[in-house]
Amino acid sequence: MRLFSVVVLYHPDQEVLDFVKSYASDQNPTVVVWNECAEGDAGKLSSAAGVALHAMPSNVGLASALNIGIADAFTRGADRVMLLDQDSRPGLDIARWLSEIADDAARDDVHPALIGPTLNDEKAGGVVNFADASVGEYQNVQRLATSGSLIDRSAYEAVGPMWEDLFIDCIDHEWCYRARDKGLAILQATTVTMNHNMGDAGINFLGRYKPIHRSPVRHYYIVRNTLWLARLNHVPKAFSLTQVAKLAYRIPVYLVVSSSTRTTALNVGRAICHGLFGSISDPGQNR
Repeated sequence: MRLFSVVVLYHPDQEVLDFVKSYASDQNPTVVVWNECAEGDAGKLSSAAGVALHAMPSNVGLASALNIGIADAFTRGADRVMLLDQDSRPGLDIARWLSEIADDAARDDVHPALIGPTLNDEKAGGVVNFADASVGEYQNVQRLATSGSLIDRSAYEAVGPMWEDLFIDCIDHEWCYRARDKGLAILQATTVTMNHNMGDAGINFLGRYKPIHRSPVRHYYIVRNTLWLARLNHVPKAFSLTQVAKLAYRIPVYLVVSSSTRTTALNVGRAICHGLFGSISDPGQNR
């Protein structure tokens, strides 16, 4: 069983680059997709042991970057690929541990599309996605965050790539529901944890940490993509209705915390129009 990691970077600082170099090795091969990599910066990682670097001159988005990295890893012989972003700090053995639990699940006649860890963020008060250890070493869940997820090659081929038109937000939700629609399971490992930074800004609300994005660009994609997912048949209507209803309080919050209130107001208006009336592509196909 060959395990690879795919790490997506965007304007990484030196600490992130140092982590990637310490994490990757010939025994832990890692495909790095560096979005908007400035000319001359590629050399900071290109010679690192175990790193296969894709230096993208522009920001192709998280979904496209993941697909680039996943395709490269499979071309290099990976059987399973662990997806990471620059805010995660996995242990060196986490992919192996997740893979072993996925094998145990298969012996239980449970067929996972992906399996991910229980996330920890001290700032968020500890565990981000609750795990019930009483059920065993894994639990069946509706969806998981992309970062930390280990995807099986056969499952990825059956489900298809990440939906690139989403660009950054709701990618994990859509792919998990597409996988479940094809009869595959989404598993959370109750015995494997990973440190993940949910972001600098956020609040703890009713025991759960809610990141607050200040970027008008993120505000556009969150609103538009939430409405797009509500139009998809494989996304449960109960989930979509809940997420759309949440926009009623999220949008006013975005206007308050935005780095540019005027830009956010314009972006939200565009997002509503595009989300409700714009044409959408087939989620299972690359652009």
